[in-house]
Amino acid sequence: MEDVSLAQFVANYYTDKNGEYKRVIRYRNYDMSELSDVKREMVLLHVSFRNEEADVLYQNRFLTLYGEHKVTIFKGSLEF
Repeated sequence: MEDVSLAQFVANYYTDKNGEYKRVIRYRNYDMSELSDVKREMVLLHVSFRNEEADVLYQNRFLTLYGEHKVTIFKGSLEF
């Protein structure tokens, strides 16, 4: 589970009383003028993390993570 992103978890690991089924992930569709919001959302959905506040949001670390994981984010967004 260490390498599972939030998008993968939500889409593939949800179960209810009737058994497992896949979920649909919806995006917010930010305007490109809100680029930092777009990057934050993409990092939260497609990069695995343990603690959102400490690993992603603290001092806008999502901006660095976005640059480091562009390929992973792009592949993840194609999957969903």
